[in-house]
Amino acid sequence: MLLLRSEKLKTSSESDARTILAHLLLRQLTAETTGPHVLMELTDPDNSRLFEHRLENEQTEIVVTSRVVSHIVARVALRRELRCVFDELFSPGGCDIVFRGIADYDVSPGRHVFSDLQKAVDARGDVALGLRRDQDRRKKTGGILLNPGRDEELDLAAEDALVVLSAADW
Repeated sequence: MLLLRSEKLKTSSESDARTILAHLLLRQLTAETTGPHVLMELTDPDNSRLFEHRLENEQTEIVVTSRVVSHIVARVALRRELRCVFDELFSPGGCDIVFRGIADYDVSPGRHVFSDLQKAVDARGDVALGLRRDQDRRKKTGGILLNPGRDEELDLAAEDALVVLSAADW
């Protein structure tokens, strides 16, 4: 479930307040169950601190859009050649960062070196960025390991997924 800020409101503080209220109401309505996975957009980084003690037991992730935009602008200012990469990632119809099961790339559970996983992903026209371990999904990192060493040996389970950059909707 997505909880996005409203651009109809006059201030970002008011927008964040409504988004936080919606999150609290959703959690209250689903208190008897585990509830849905929620991606919540906030504009003020200070507001994300309100959730630090609560998020470990909930399936909620927070994106602070002002922080994301400032990081992108800083990257492009330092390395102009990255602009075309960000244009591709953030334009309609551009590449997506997705989770795909290891079986989608004909990778079997067991021990693999990341460079072999990169080759399997490359054969399907995608780019391997990392891995999401299913057993670690409840941890603060969501079980995601980005940019492991090419020679790093990884023990994969059937439920694990690869984090890939893909232009295909297959």
